[in-house]
Amino acid sequence: MLLAASGALAAIAGAAGCPTPVAVTLALLEALVVLACLRAPQRAALTVSLLAALAFIALRVGTWPVVADPAAPSLLDEGAWASALLGAGALLASSALALRCAEALQIAPTVAPPPARDSGPRGAALVGRTRADWMLAEARHGHRLVTMGLIGVDAPADYELEPGEREEVMGQLDGMLSGSLASPEALSEYGPWERLVVLPDVWAEDFREQAANLVKTARQHIRRPVRVALITFPLDGPGATEPFEYLERALEVCRAGRSSVSVGRPRLRHLTPNNEIA
Repeated sequence: MLLAASGALAAIAGAAGCPTPVAVTLALLEALVVLACLRAPQRAALTVSLLAALAFIALRVGTWPVVADPAAPSLLDEGAWASALLGAGALLASSALALRCAEALQIAPTVAPPPARDSGPRGAALVGRTRADWMLAEARHGHRLVTMGLIGVDAPADYELEPGEREEVMGQLDGMLSGSLASPEALSEYGPWERLVVLPDVWAEDFREQAANLVKTARQHIRRPVRVALITFPLDGPGATEPFEYLERALEVCRAGRSSVSVGRPRLRHLTPNNEIA
């Protein structure tokens, strides 16, 4: 209803003292603004809306000197400026209403994750995390199912590590996991001793056996305890909690319980024994 009303307002603004080509252009800009606000990221949508409003004002001003009408208004005519500003205001109002509707309808932006590039470990980690964020947005808005897995190596004390040992261990783990997963883009860096796995359209429970085999192989490969926590979003993740924090909690519970694989919602309980709580 609100979008329809804003469209009618834009049509009225276009018909009020505007040449027919300008009125048609305003209607097209209105459709472009609404589509951008419903489907594009918010920053891009706001940019498109502002540019559309400025473009309409410029177009309206540019048509005044060339309108084949002896009674065409001059640049100093306040009524003519009001017509241009009314059309621009209608475009901005439509963009605001469309953004509110997109938020209420929980429409996910149609922006695909960037393609993987061979730009080193840091670039691969950035691409993996960006892909994970996009997959979570899709899952959060009901467009698809996604399972997130956090694979963690039990970290020794700093004084037990030789210089460069952590990098060597995690490099071996990355090589083993990359060769075991269906897509190399599924794996990305997460923490100093953790790796993130993104599995679209997969149930965590269906991946349990494969995850157990991965953990077993990784443990034999790097000769250190390896664990994994799997959660399917949005089914296992509460809407009010940041998904990655929830996944970290699941791995924490997995490590505290001395289990190798954790699937689904973790039990939120104190990990500190009662006699150690002040």
